[in-house]
Amino acid sequence: MRFPCTRFSTSLIFFFAVHLLNAQITIIGPFQLGDSSQAMLLKTQRDDAFIGRVMAMTPDSVIFKTQAGVRLGFANNWIKSIESLATNDTSVKGGDVFALRMKRGKVFYGHPIEIKHNRVIFNAKFRGSITKRIGRIDRITREYAAVYDNMMSPNDFSANFLKKNPPNRGQLLGYHNGVILHRDELGMEQHLDLDKLRGYKINYPYQDITGYGRAIMFSPTGFGMSKGEIDYRNFMVGINSISYGVSDYLSVGVGTLSFLPYIDVKLNHDVGEYIHVSAGGYLFALFSYGYHASLSFGTPDYFLNFSYVKSKEIQSVDSDLNFDLWSFGSSIRVGPKSRFFAEFNIITTPPNPFGYDVFSTYGYANGFSWGLTRYRNKIRWDLGLMHTGPFANCFPLPCEPIHVPIFFVAFGYKFGI
Repeated sequence: MRFPCTRFSTSLIFFFAVHLLNAQITIIGPFQLGDSSQAMLLKTQRDDAFIGRVMAMTPDSVIFKTQAGVRLGFANNWIKSIESLATNDTSVKGGDVFALRMKRGKVFYGHPIEIKHNRVIFNAKFRGSITKRIGRIDRITREYAAVYDNMMSPNDFSANFLKKNPPNRGQLLGYHNGVILHRDELGMEQHLDLDKLRGYKINYPYQDITGYGRAIMFSPTGFGMSKGEIDYRNFMVGINSISYGVSDYLSVGVGTLSFLPYIDVKLNHDVGEYIHVSAGGYLFALFSYGYHASLSFGTPDYFLNFSYVKSKEIQSVDSDLNFDLWSFGSSIRVGPKSRFFAEFNIITTPPNPFGYDVFSTYGYANGFSWGLTRYRNKIRWDLGLMHTGPFANCFPLPCEPIHVPIFFVAFGYKFGI
């Protein structure tokens, strides 16, 4: 007779515990205490979020175990909600989050940028970068938390650190009493005396180069776009284009030059890992049409590029857009999220009874462009200088050819994959 009574008492206690918990905490979705297969999202009143399991609860507190195995205790009035997560839930991403715990009890969440002998530089997310004296820090611990897209990027929580002298990549596991707990690339845990290190800092992950599948800056490349990839580009407001990868070997681009539309089709092929070729054709409004061919040597991070563009006028319009464009350029990664690019272009035009097509004074033009590109997630910014000409300078006479420097800014955004 005791066993049924015990079961009844346990159920009654569980019922009242859940009832009291619900009275203060918002429960979203099905919730069953002790279910080890059920992932829960716990969100605090200040919007800290953790993924794990509810281990125990009382009328005034909750014991929560994160996916990293860290047990945390919360007073009920600290918790905003507990939500059941489906296995296919994609609204939440996981990331490594570090807690910087001060000796006076204050805690900052984010990740350390650099640990030095006398201070720690810490990215405290919404508070930005902060610097704390090493003597005032109790410890740095690693936790597993939920990361929302509108709050922070998982890349910001990179746990890949570089230990200098000697160089050693690995993961930061924690810090306490002058000792860094470090896991090397072989998975071995090491206790590193901070006083014996020249430095210990985050090694930011390299971001993929984007936009190279269509052009370096002005001239086409031998690379292609991935199937489903969509790339938007704006150059100095007046030039806009959007390109779509129909397949890994075919892409289509449309855009406007000022208010005049154009369309471009490009086929590409990789001849091994380091040789890339492409060919295509375009139609510019009703004024001209043409074709282009490109050859690129290298990888998206480091490559040389040669290209040729042939433009022919539509005779019924008599636009005089007949020219040959030869281009040589290069793109070189210079940082985890940046590259350096340079292009040299030369245009030649045939003469006509009234002078030259397009460039009526000299019949040719050349331009040297160079600059830097900065990448952040799917966005890229190009900032550069274009030295172009010759233009006729007739003030004062006689007229002399000159080249003019032009600063330019371009913007790109990658959609799709």
